[in-house]
Amino acid sequence: ISDVIGELVEFLGDLVIVGHNVSFDYRFIAKAAGDYGIRYKANGIDTFKLAKQYIRDIGSRSLESLCAYFGIDNIHHRAMADVMSTYDIFNRFAAMPEYEWKSEPMTYSAARIQPATDKQIRFLSDLTRRYGIVPNKDIKSLTRSEASREIDKILSVYGINR
Repeated sequence: ISDVIGELVEFLGDLVIVGHNVSFDYRFIAKAAGDYGIRYKANGIDTFKLAKQYIRDIGSRSLESLCAYFGIDNIHHRAMADVMSTYDIFNRFAAMPEYEWKSEPMTYSAARIQPATDKQIRFLSDLTRRYGIVPNKDIKSLTRSEASREIDKILSVYGINR
């Protein structure tokens, strides 16, 4: 990412980013840019939000559901197919007489890093001892989310009650 983030941000410039649940993707770009000291702000148009606003008679507003609703062929979760489907969906909204062209500022704020709680450290230490696991990092240096992921990994392999 360090090789391309500057070029990507320069390429995007002031373009309005259109996507399905676009804030999810925006957060990755903004975080990566921030990690390398590059400020990136953008406006976006979200087809998921447009679906909430303009389509009332649909249960799910997933990309796949919107493709079915609009009769758009889609190979779900293939990058270029999803881009083209989102493009087609956006154009369907843009063609609606009631559609108002407006983008919204997207936001990203870096997550506050919190250290693992004492309870997490004790539990993770107990699990590693019980199952003979050698941690690849000092448990006391883990963040709260890292400790949670490590606990979940161990429990998914060994179960809860052993």
